[in-house]
Amino acid sequence: MGRPHGTTTTGGGGTHPHGSDGDGADTTHGGDGDSPRRVRPADAQTVSQAQETTGQAAQAGRPPLALPPGTTTRTRSQVLNTRDVRERWQRGEEWVRELWGGDPTQHYPVDVNDDPDFPVTTPGGRHVDVPVHVNGQTIAVEVKTYGPYRMVEVDGQSVPVKVEVPLSDKIKEQINKDVALRNADPTYDPRWVFVGAPPSPELLRYLDSAGIIANIHG
Repeated sequence: MGRPHGTTTTGGGGTHPHGSDGDGADTTHGGDGDSPRRVRPADAQTVSQAQETTGQAAQAGRPPLALPPGTTTRTRSQVLNTRDVRERWQRGEEWVRELWGGDPTQHYPVDVNDDPDFPVTTPGGRHVDVPVHVNGQTIAVEVKTYGPYRMVEVDGQSVPVKVEVPLSDKIKEQINKDVALRNADPTYDPRWVFVGAPPSPELLRYLDSAGIIANIHG
């Protein structure tokens, strides 16, 4: 099936750490703000910008579901300052789960397909980090929690370098599976939440082409 049309921009909130991708940064900086920044996909030329687009909601001619902010056990900075990468991912998911009022990770079966734009090439289904069931719909939240900076050695000195979440093959497959699930069930509404490091421009464009909402808490 083809890609969605009529993508628009809107406001909202969210987050993501998922250990299956194996990409993590070491050092984190930033404040405690829980509200994501947003920018139109076409304007997202730098990774310091944040964007949220509506996919299925716009296609269906309805506004995207909005959720009230929840209360979290930890602040965003406390999550990002967790040194162990896997524990940081887990805490990121917990933070988003509390923020959105979501449920534990849930597995959704997905068949392999040969979609010309978003093919699913690997079996095993889709593990949704934070499924949020509201008003007969499932907001399927994927959480990516990466430290926004890592330290590199330059001329004998440690220098902070900004981190981007890349468009890796594994991440592309996750997006393709989200598209397949949404095509099969219109009540499945995928959203990607980035805590700390933002998505790379390539990842941001791919999410936009798939009509998937992206929230960034930088």
